[in-house]
Amino acid sequence: MTYIAKGDFLSCLKSKKLEIFLDWMISNDLFLHYSNLNILYWSSIDILESMIPQELLQVHMELKTILYEFIKIDLNNFVEILYKYEYPNIDRKKANNFLDEILGYIKSNEVKFISKYPIIDNSLISLVYQVIEKSKNTELTFIVDEKNHILIDDLFIFYKRAFETV
Repeated sequence: MTYIAKGDFLSCLKSKKLEIFLDWMISNDLFLHYSNLNILYWSSIDILESMIPQELLQVHMELKTILYEFIKIDLNNFVEILYKYEYPNIDRKKANNFLDEILGYIKSNEVKFISKYPIIDNSLISLVYQVIEKSKNTELTFIVDEKNHILIDDLFIFYKRAFETV
């Protein structure tokens, strides 16, 4: 198998083989459609999507990003919580326990998070805590009545969207 480039995205952009390939595409009037789906982000955002109150919709993207960055700090432990509660099919009777474990996970990783992202406003972290805390005893709409452990059933919607934009 021949590789055009190896490594992270920025390293790949420095590849001489990639440069030759892209020059060849340009000279032959060829186009490349590229799509990147972050399955971890996409499958975890429903946690906060189920909780965001109407008055916080203006910052919901920031809150989801903060949760995602927390998830990446200690992915194995976070996945254990998800697996334990059969995410994304959280039993309504166990929803508060699930939220307590998510809060505990975030609190136990807060120091690491702040040292990794010192420029992030701490009030946004506090807001994530508040949103989760206030969601206890409420319906977590997007993470109930699903299939146990099936994060994304299929990728059709992403392909459909890609073809609609062509």
